[in-house]
Amino acid sequence: MKPRKRNDTGNPVTFTLKDKDGVVDLTTADNVNFVMAGAAGVKVDKPCVIAIDPATGRVTYTFEAEDVDEAGAYRVELRVDWAGGGRTTFPSSGYETLTIEEDLTDEGP
Repeated sequence: MKPRKRNDTGNPVTFTLKDKDGVVDLTTADNVNFVMAGAAGVKVDKPCVIAIDPATGRVTYTFEAEDVDEAGAYRVELRVDWAGGGRTTFPSSGYETLTIEEDLTDEGP
């Protein structure tokens, strides 16, 4: 994921969920949560918006102010809860990473 500045909420992030067989059809998903954790633990665990055509596997998360108020390195995953029960986590191993950068100051580089 591209780094973003602290307090920037104007640019949502979009993911296309895939597994070993390709794009995951989210038609039977109850919900998809964006989960972001830093050194202090889980900071964000909130719902994504599933695309109008859930068969595309696309979800979007729009950051809220409290999600991006602390600079640092974060791990990200998406958790899908299925209508029939069960959960699938993406990626299935490892994490996406997100860096939230400090704002510039008048103190120079």
